[in-house]
Amino acid sequence: MRAVLRLFFVIPIAFVLACLAAGLVFVVAVIGIGPDATYLVDRLPETLILAAGVSAVAGGFGAVPALVAVVIAEIFGWRSLILYLLAGLLAGLTAAAAATPAPDAEVGSQVFLAAGAVGSFVYWALAGRHAGLTEPTRAPSRLGEGRASSPSPLAGEGRGEGTER
Repeated sequence: MRAVLRLFFVIPIAFVLACLAAGLVFVVAVIGIGPDATYLVDRLPETLILAAGVSAVAGGFGAVPALVAVVIAEIFGWRSLILYLLAGLLAGLTAAAAATPAPDAEVGSQVFLAAGAVGSFVYWALAGRHAGLTEPTRAPSRLGEGRASSPSPLAGEGRGEGTER
């Protein structure tokens, strides 16, 4: 049941929200905040609509690297933030390479990389840190392995056992 919920609900919703976050980062970086943030506040509806459009493009560019990373992480149960950040940076590089015309001096590849990193962090926070289609199994700790077989040195005290008279 957990695997079905992850495959059909958690992963797609997390991917969409990650794309929205990447699109918002890209739009804010391109528009720029400037000395005061009143421009973005005054134009908030337009900024959010533009971010939604850019997130659709970000989802298109990032789908292949994200799909590869998600499949690998889900199969092997990898939950490392570094894996997701590397996949996001790869998606950002893919988007920067596919951008036509090439990014100009003002909007360099670092904007694409930042958007990919933010998107991958959002995905990791929502779905990646719980990756794995099965429940994780915990190995017994080294401290708890020997306790059941060897009694405590204090176990017999107070009852007359283990003391010599």
